[in-house]
Amino acid sequence: MEQEYIRLKDISKKMALSTKTLRRYIKQGKLFAIKTGNVYKIPISELNRFTLSLFAESYNMSYDDLDKLLKQRNKENIEKRINFATKFLNLNKEQSKLISEFYSLSL
Repeated sequence: MEQEYIRLKDISKKMALSTKTLRRYIKQGKLFAIKTGNVYKIPISELNRFTLSLFAESYNMSYDDLDKLLKQRNKENIEKRINFATKFLNLNKEQSKLISEFYSLSL
């Protein structure tokens, strides 16, 4: 699978951060970038990680703590959906267990 990139100046516009600030994050190691000539390119996956880390930082949380919280909330939402489906479709315990196992594998 080919990696997708976004240019630093495009991130600057979308996130309302100056390119100077983003370059500082790159130098501090907070944002990974590839420099080709005078152009910085950031992998989309890195931009997602960086955005989450900024969000976590704004709430005085670590990136790992935020990641755990999001996974826990996702798990709770899935459990609610399984419970609803079980009741709505009148599933027996065996069928409900199969659905739960499927979702736990996909998490």
